[in-house]
Amino acid sequence: MMKKLFIISALMAIIIAPAAADDQTVVLELFTSQGCVACPPADKVLAVLAQQDNVVALSWAVDYWDYLGWRDTFGSAENTKRQEDYNTRLGVRGVFTPQVIINGNAQTVGSRAEEIRNLIRTRREAGGLPVNVSVEGDWEELRYSIEQVSDQMSEQSKSLVIRLVWYDAEQIVKIGYGDNGGRELHYTNVVRGTRIIGEWSGEQISGIIDLADMIAVGADCVAIILQDGETGPILGAAKIVLAPIT
Repeated sequence: MMKKLFIISALMAIIIAPAAADDQTVVLELFTSQGCVACPPADKVLAVLAQQDNVVALSWAVDYWDYLGWRDTFGSAENTKRQEDYNTRLGVRGVFTPQVIINGNAQTVGSRAEEIRNLIRTRREAGGLPVNVSVEGDWEELRYSIEQVSDQMSEQSKSLVIRLVWYDAEQIVKIGYGDNGGRELHYTNVVRGTRIIGEWSGEQISGIIDLADMIAVGADCVAIILQDGETGPILGAAKIVLAPIT
């Protein structure tokens, strides 16, 4: 029988609004691997930053370290391709871990906590569209809405995609062997799946999402990301936390 969920907390994100820079939500995407000896410090940095209400922090596990012998239990070729596509657009040669992408338009080493905080601050001060994304829901459905800003849309931002991401708030993995062999590693906001659910060109839009895919893999969090193309700049985001009915 399908496990029913309800939303226990929700965040309305007001993105790129210069008058309220401190309220602007920033999306952090950490590309990490259980087979990477340099990644645990970055995983810890993400865990700290994820506690901020106005940060959507996501951990994408890549698969290119699997050749060392330990297969990442969350890694996928799709996650690796997302990182490759980001780096191609940002002019970064190849891929590496740990790497963090900030709002789709800046990157650095994932363990550089102070640099990441500075980039978050810079992204909030950049200015741009005042995009509102809100989410709410009940046991089996997620409802989202995006306010109309057609009059303020630029020519470069008229083909935005709405991406749905579902993830686990916390995972603990005992690594059997490899560079991190014997260690018990803690992961925050581990992405379990993602898909594009629509496009947006500045109009008022709303929709309902069936949570069955998320429930099936046991995910307990969901994020909506408004992005210019699949790996372009991010203009809006919202996150929710799910929990089982008791």
